Amino acid sequence: MAGFGDLLRGGRAPITVTLALGIALHAMDVFLVATVMPSVVADIGGVRFYAWVSMLYMVGSIVGAASSGPLRAAYGPRHAYVLAGGVFLAGSLACAAAPRMEWLLATRAVQGFGGGLIVAQSMALVSELYTAELRKLMLASISGMWAAAALVGPALGGAFAEAGLWRGAFGVN
Repeated sequence: MAGFGDLLRGGRAPITVTLALGIALHAMDVFLVATVMPSVVADIGGVRFYAWVSMLYMVGSIVGAASSGPLRAAYGPRHAYVLAGGVFLAGSLACAAAPRMEWLLATRAVQGFGGGLIVAQSMALVSELYTAELRKLMLASISGMWAAAALVGPALGGAFAEAGLWRGAFGVN
């Protein structure tokens, strides 16, 4: 019977860590941003668009996840995963630089698109790279990333907000 340690053996450690961190990145972002939003509004305004920041991220995420298959078919799994990370990074940096709420809304959609691509690519790679026995453990580990993000994300977001560095919550990604 396989144990969680087996996810790190046999050359799987870099893959396991990368996939888990990919999911954690997406999950953490959700909790970080929700926590810093009052600081964002206080700085750049746009209170009427408050809920749109999360909604556009989720819409972008859904579109990104749905676009994952064609991207993967066109570029292969490795390049598709790297491209997904690049889109998320570009969206994150653009969010951090937002001078107005309208800018933040547009870049949150881009960031969400990248996040959706990362999640979908991660799940596809789990099914390809792990045996059935290890796949169950990996999926449990990935699910644990959401729990960890729910604990750490608000605290980290609160630290950024308290320090007056809401842009750092986007930059930390």
